[in-house]
Amino acid sequence: MRTKIIAIISFLFISAHANAMMFVEPSFAYTVSGTNEVKTVLGGTNTVDLAGYSGVLKLGWTNAGFAIGAVGKRELTEETASGSTLESWYTRYGAFIGYSLPIMLEFGVTYLLPIIQHSDSSYSGYTWSTLAFGVSYSIIPFVKLQVTYGMSMSPQVVTNGTASDLASGTEVNVNNISVGLGVPIPLGF
Repeated sequence: MRTKIIAIISFLFISAHANAMMFVEPSFAYTVSGTNEVKTVLGGTNTVDLAGYSGVLKLGWTNAGFAIGAVGKRELTEETASGSTLESWYTRYGAFIGYSLPIMLEFGVTYLLPIIQHSDSSYSGYTWSTLAFGVSYSIIPFVKLQVTYGMSMSPQVVTNGTASDLASGTEVNVNNISVGLGVPIPLGF
């Protein structure tokens, strides 16, 4: 009996390692809807519409449907308020975790650190981390259609590159929805 249990456990570990792989996944996304809303202590609200596109590169490891890894994101954000548009390029890094179902459907969560340029000593304004929830479907092998909802977390005010907590009564809420295509590339060793 003991030999059978050891054989079953060994088989599970061997088969789990056979399905493990590293991968790289470049993707491109377009922001179809987004807002940046700042509410101040004095009761004023400033809302900016967001648009733009981004390129994302994931490097991860997957095993038995679960995936985990690192993310690098470069994005162009178009902020439109009162008829004028401001375009800005940003770079973010973070981590992701996900799960793939056998029906070619994947779910994932990504956490992105605050925008790198906001740590520059000349920057003054707001910064935040981003938590993004995504769903993707493999329309053909190695091409995924992705839909992602991102929201701001832990907003801070930055003065001359130094971040601090927001003043009491001040809120910063950033939300966006993006649609894109990804191409996961397995790395064999």
